[in-house]
Amino acid sequence: MDEHRWSETSPRVGDTLCAGDVTITVASLPPMALVSGDVMHFATDRGTTLSGLAELINPDAAYIRLARDRILSVGDVVDQLDEGWRPGVGHTGNGHAGLAVSRIDGGYACLALSGDGTETLLQQGTSVNLRQPSPAATLLFAGQPAVLVRAPGAWWLLVDPAQLAYHWLWFSGAQA
Repeated sequence: MDEHRWSETSPRVGDTLCAGDVTITVASLPPMALVSGDVMHFATDRGTTLSGLAELINPDAAYIRLARDRILSVGDVVDQLDEGWRPGVGHTGNGHAGLAVSRIDGGYACLALSGDGTETLLQQGTSVNLRQPSPAATLLFAGQPAVLVRAPGAWWLLVDPAQLAYHWLWFSGAQA
């Protein structure tokens, strides 16, 4: 990676970069909300599963597990959630703790990666085995916190928008 090629501007939605046979595109994201608290009860109530690391998601309606008590709701399901705090019904017996829902549109930037060498390229940025299932989709990528899932036709690497230029530069120097 050549730190002297630092750009004055961050990449924008639609910008594309190629690393060997892998295409990296800054993609727009559907609506998103962060759900914190008793996420297992939340998932059970909705009859849904929580997606973990490198799992295939439906970008129109997905619940991505970030941590034991935190999920990222993506797509149309976000509009079905009321923002704010919902108290639980107790911590004993069949009770559950409460949870909070916060809209975080713009809280992540998305790098969509596609092509035959995508998994190999991604593996260069993390020590996590991408073929080993994990209940949480979070990982360190190129030394920075990120979320990694697969959408139809591409892998989504969700990063802090303030770190988008850093990841763009990392990919520009990577070899697929």
